[in-house]
Amino acid sequence: WKMTNECVSWFAAKENPDEIPKDSDYPMSGFHYNCYAPDKCSMELVEKQGYFTINNTDTVDKHLAMTFMAVSENHPDIHYPKVQIDFIGNGAKLGISAVADTITRHKAYIGKMVHVVKLLNLGKLPPGLTQLQFTSLNPEQPNPFRFVSYLLTERRAVFRGAVTE
Repeated sequence: WKMTNECVSWFAAKENPDEIPKDSDYPMSGFHYNCYAPDKCSMELVEKQGYFTINNTDTVDKHLAMTFMAVSENHPDIHYPKVQIDFIGNGAKLGISAVADTITRHKAYIGKMVHVVKLLNLGKLPPGLTQLQFTSLNPEQPNPFRFVSYLLTERRAVFRGAVTE
């Protein structure tokens, strides 16, 4: 783990609620910190579009990954919007974008009702400040997009917990 690597998580365990970062060291707009259960917190996208700035303090490009809440397609109560994420540097899109699909379609979850954290590798982030633009693709969904954490490292993230896509 290099000193220039970074992991920020808004998800928390009940035992340590005071250790949750309620904001970021970098500018964020369109998001609101909220706990949707006593021990499950996130940054919620409360507007159609939100922005979050990340600083890659290294001299080389780093891999950026994020986690967000997702549900099985048949979940009766929770419906999150899909979100497009674009990298913006010096006021212009950098040509890197991804879609955070908030439905989990993994074969292990077929026919089951699940509410899980999902990992998305976004690509490489250049050195310096980069703004991430989050745009809700279906804002009519009743629940807000829930951004749980991000990881900035020299290697691509691999989720070793529950099943992911």
